Amino acid sequence: VFSAHKEFDEAQALLRRGLEAHHNHVDLLHNLAVTSLRMENWQAAEGAFLQLIKLEPTVFSHREKLARIYLYRKEPEKVQALIREAIAQSPENENYWIALAVYAAEPQREAILLEAIEALPHAVKLRFVLGEYYEHGREVEKARRVYEAIAAEEETREPGLKAEVKLASLDLAEQKQQVANARLEKVLKESPRQPEALTLKGKIALVKREGKEAVQA
Repeated sequence: VFSAHKEFDEAQALLRRGLEAHHNHVDLLHNLAVTSLRMENWQAAEGAFLQLIKLEPTVFSHREKLARIYLYRKEPEKVQALIREAIAQSPENENYWIALAVYAAEPQREAILLEAIEALPHAVKLRFVLGEYYEHGREVEKARRVYEAIAAEEETREPGLKAEVKLASLDLAEQKQQVANARLEKVLKESPRQPEALTLKGKIALVKREGKEAVQA
């Protein structure tokens, strides 16, 4: 109620009284962290999140929220240390590696993704993230090589079909519409409901002003 009325000092004092009686109460700590964020009391929020991480080291959302505080305060080295600690506890978790790359400075992201793929060579999700990183950086040939490798290894399994759609999208951007269509037909023959393939097929139909085909896709 105090928070809803933006009476954050009262809300914070109430939560602290609760924590005096229940030192490690997770819900009280989380509410204290959120209230402190709304007050822009970064130090109090950091302390609450650090305590939450100590109590629940495998709950990654605590680390992500603290990471955003460190980013706001321009402390990237603390962000990296925080997430690498989670990776050390669970090195096969792809999402932790992806978060490490996402929260890193732009020049570091490729190196982190390559490090992650070296650690987890069969983690397809990481390779898609690397391909998309290259796409956003307009390094089309690097992206193409990543997707071609996935398509060759995974063949008609879902990741392989998704990689073919990514390649079709690159072909289309290079005005190779016939090649793109051939890839999409190949994918849809194997998996008629493949969502990315249907979406791209619809976009191509719109460009060609083929309304009926676009609607069907």
